[in-house]
Amino acid sequence: MEVVSASTLISPRFAAWLRDAVLRDPATHTYLLYDLVYEPENTVAKIVLEGLEVLGYVLEWCRGSLCAIHVWGRVPRELVEEFLTTLSARRLYVHVHEPSLEEEVSRIVERAWGGGRCWSSRFVDMVVNRELFKPFSERVSAVVRLLDSRRDLDQFVEMKRVQGRAMTRSEAESWLSTRVYVGAFVNGVLASMAGAVARVRDAWIVADVFTRPEHRGKGFATAVTSELTRLGLDSGVKWLALHVEEGNRIAMRIYEKLGYRRVRSKLWIMCEK
Repeated sequence: MEVVSASTLISPRFAAWLRDAVLRDPATHTYLLYDLVYEPENTVAKIVLEGLEVLGYVLEWCRGSLCAIHVWGRVPRELVEEFLTTLSARRLYVHVHEPSLEEEVSRIVERAWGGGRCWSSRFVDMVVNRELFKPFSERVSAVVRLLDSRRDLDQFVEMKRVQGRAMTRSEAESWLSTRVYVGAFVNGVLASMAGAVARVRDAWIVADVFTRPEHRGKGFATAVTSELTRLGLDSGVKWLALHVEEGNRIAMRIYEKLGYRRVRSKLWIMCEK
């Protein structure tokens, strides 16, 4: 067994493995492909190999005060510790994609981030493809359209404030210019949105589905998620994937109504300093 940096493993064989991995499990492996290709300046990844076989990896993506760690496959404890004990971020998300590693990773996070506030939750991976997709056809009292990084910038910033995830205008413009968002507008005001936050040729990750409290229960979240899903599938994407907290039955029903099916439940650990 050996551990190598993904930046040194650029080869046709690894590229083929990664594309196949995304097609087999888009909810897990899309992040690795997207971050390596589109955000290499924010990404560190180490791959665990046995001969030419990929056994596992640890992926780190950091921007500003936020870091996200993905742990998958057969990964030595020392490698997880190496990533988690060297971070200077104030906020951390750890996605444990391997059930057998949940207890070990939880202990490492607690030791490394014991001075901060950590909590965990289980999230359900859900996926949809062309055959599964059931477009939302009901009328809603809103205009559903793509968000524009300039035209809708101020409204997006305000929506993130309402959501409790404040962004500056420059951060929001950078975010929107590299991602696809669909919004539902009521009287010109952004009432609901859904985004594709990681996009590669064969898969999109859908996230950031949010509706203002005063507009909930009107079908807006279903409408924007449906339109975003349609856009992805019409562009040739094979799979769209998303994650929903296990106890969020309302959101899960929305996604199931659109044809998304449950794949598995995973542990997410979140920390703040």
